[in-house]
Amino acid sequence: MRALAAAGLDRIGWIAAGLAALDRGEDLPEPFDDEGRAFDRLFTDPSVPRTLVPAPGGGNDDALQQAMALPALLAAAGPDPLRAALEALAHAAVTWGGARQELFAQARAQLPG
Repeated sequence: MRALAAAGLDRIGWIAAGLAALDRGEDLPEPFDDEGRAFDRLFTDPSVPRTLVPAPGGGNDDALQQAMALPALLAAAGPDPLRAALEALAHAAVTWGGARQELFAQARAQLPG
């Protein structure tokens, strides 16, 4: 999942386990069964990188890229495949920030015909 890779989260063991479960079509493991616990672990795990990027919508504030990326995994596990894909792509676009056009080009390249 490109959003998590862009944020450096795909190399974190417990997040990689969630990605692997998603790839296998399985339910996400703990702590992903509770969004609040997943974010608590994200914010307290010292192995998680902390990258500030421009906040969505412009302005002068920065946002934690990893916190913007994690919802892509949660969204991708949703029961409706189309909604899951669109929500995951939306979260990925926020995560990629100014490089989101590259993300969209990569996504388009994966679409059939």
